[in-house]
Amino acid sequence: MTYGPKLLNIAAMAKDGKKPAARGKAGKKKMRRRMETPSFISGILDSPSNDRLIRKAARLYKLRRAWPIVMGEQLAKRCEPVDVTDKKLVIAAFGSVWMHELQYLKTDILKRICEIPGFTKLSQVIVKQGETLSREQTEAKP
Repeated sequence: MTYGPKLLNIAAMAKDGKKPAARGKAGKKKMRRRMETPSFISGILDSPSNDRLIRKAARLYKLRRAWPIVMGEQLAKRCEPVDVTDKKLVIAAFGSVWMHELQYLKTDILKRICEIPGFTKLSQVIVKQGETLSREQTEAKP
């Protein structure tokens, strides 16, 4: 039986009483840079990047609240918005059949969503296949 050079090296180190190096980049730990002074939480929350994320989450929440009205009850159970930007909406559809159905309805969906205040600049709808929250919730109920 033959052994690789790595295993032989570990066996030789064990004979000498040394510990083998940790796996990874030669056992080196990446050190975290220390802050000079602690930051206040208000300064972190008021940063521009967090403001953008909060606005994006608020727009997605607003669209999800109006989703059954825009799409209709039956279709809303089988798809949901997962990402929204100024010009693009990404919809997750449960199953390929519903994904293809939504592909044919893209222009109607876009017209309906552009009627909602705050979504008038929307110009593109992307439909992807994925697991929807509403589907998971309905299957979880007894």
